[in-house]
Amino acid sequence: MLADVKPMDFSEVECKIIRMIIQEMPNKEIAMELRCSQRMVEYRIQGIAKKMGVSTKVGIVAGAFRNGIES
Repeated sequence: MLADVKPMDFSEVECKIIRMIIQEMPNKEIAMELRCSQRMVEYRIQGIAKKMGVSTKVGIVAGAFRNGIES
């Protein structure tokens, strides 16, 4: 079940990652864009998923659209 989240529940970096996930960017490209390791991106994605109460990138996208975070 998706947690009821709002854009303010996410840091600026998390919001950027959510937007890149929506654009279907692979973790490697996200890491290059953010100038960090792929492992750090994976860690951030896990944190985002946990905040939303989901377990996959698809769940993150669905949660973003349901809660107006994609804007």
